[in-house]
Amino acid sequence: MYLRTTSRRNADGSVVRYHQLAENVWDPRRGCAVAKIIYNFGRADQVDGDKMRRLAASIMRAFGGEEQAVATDGVRLLYAWPYGGLYVLEQLWKELGIDTLLSGLLRAQRSQQPFERALFVMVANRALLPYSKLYCWEQWLREEVFLPDASELELHHLYRAMDFFESNKLEVEKAVYFKTADLTGNSAGMKCRQQVHLIQSGRQKWPAETMNPHPRPSPKGEGVAASPSPLGEGRGEGQPHRTRGADRLPISSGGLC
Repeated sequence: MYLRTTSRRNADGSVVRYHQLAENVWDPRRGCAVAKIIYNFGRADQVDGDKMRRLAASIMRAFGGEEQAVATDGVRLLYAWPYGGLYVLEQLWKELGIDTLLSGLLRAQRSQQPFERALFVMVANRALLPYSKLYCWEQWLREEVFLPDASELELHHLYRAMDFFESNKLEVEKAVYFKTADLTGNSAGMKCRQQVHLIQSGRQKWPAETMNPHPRPSPKGEGVAASPSPLGEGRGEGQPHRTRGADRLPISSGGLC
């Protein structure tokens, strides 16, 4: 059901409008839907607007599911676009630094093309409602979502942005990887922490410096030996000519996988 407004022109040229509560029903004889009047509110200039607003509010309280639309004099709702999905994706886009990276690459090439916005539009479309680039530009971007800073995009920007990304994808992939991969596990924020395993091996050894602030005496009294660390470091005979006294360096053996 919906509020239907009809008009009638009088002989003197004036136009009178009427408000009606109606619904569309299928007419098998005509083969189309026709409006069925359920209730006639009368002339629009004689309808009590406050009563109509109270009726709308009572319907919203009874059924809920949407925020109540506040009717204010001088304010008219023209249209509403979904924005939640785009907002979340754009915050992730910025948090990963992709917008800054792409803008920097464009500046380095002395280009003022809106390829950063074009790439974001295609990524968002692929995530929310995947369609072709033509549909993305012609229908989805113009009529289905709210993204005003991409309103000036043309179709050729989307195709040319793909060429721009292809020539710079290594820089983008590297930047996104180091933004999300935390090999040490010490930093905070949005991190996809990767586990690094150190495999102990006795076949290969090399001398290494250590910054362990708490050395301990060597069991034989020769020099100092580092405290055990997660990397398995210890002082020993890494090279034949460094075998005595404080010159002995910590040795480390292992493999990174």
